[in-house]
Amino acid sequence: MSDRIKIFFCEPTGDGLATETFECEKGHRTDIELGRMTSAAWDAKPFDREKTIACAQCGAPAKKQSGGFGRIFRRADTGEELGGARHLPAGAVFEGGYREGSDGRGLICVCPDGHHWFIDGRASNCTMKDDKVHRCWVRHGKPEDGTLHVDKNGNTCSAGAGSIQTPHWHGFLHHGELHA
Repeated sequence: MSDRIKIFFCEPTGDGLATETFECEKGHRTDIELGRMTSAAWDAKPFDREKTIACAQCGAPAKKQSGGFGRIFRRADTGEELGGARHLPAGAVFEGGYREGSDGRGLICVCPDGHHWFIDGRASNCTMKDDKVHRCWVRHGKPEDGTLHVDKNGNTCSAGAGSIQTPHWHGFLHHGELHA
């Protein structure tokens, strides 16, 4: 793995990969991939809880439990389609965070270990958990042009030094690059 990974912005294509999950009476789960479809087609698809299939593990009847739709992303710089969010490579940045930054965007970055870092989220060691205005990481620049930089310069708490600690990686996002 390289010491530095350039970040790049990904945008949703409007399509996604749809799946249905079934479970039998023994608790075995079977996922059925329905393939690519538009979000409108997914939203219009009726949810048939009575639908059953044969369990892939034991053959017993399995009832439909849930369905899922994962957006397909495309690199903004090259147009290459990369698949769903959980398959994006390190350096990919996309919108979808539950908390927005000052620009109204909630950005997520894929770290070298595959962890999805919610840049606009709360750090686990945040020292101002009740404050809704500050940012544990302060963003500057934009991922689209490679200038995204994250540090502690702004309205922030005293947690860390602007780095990200995931289960298997510790580093920074500085000047458009992830580095340890």
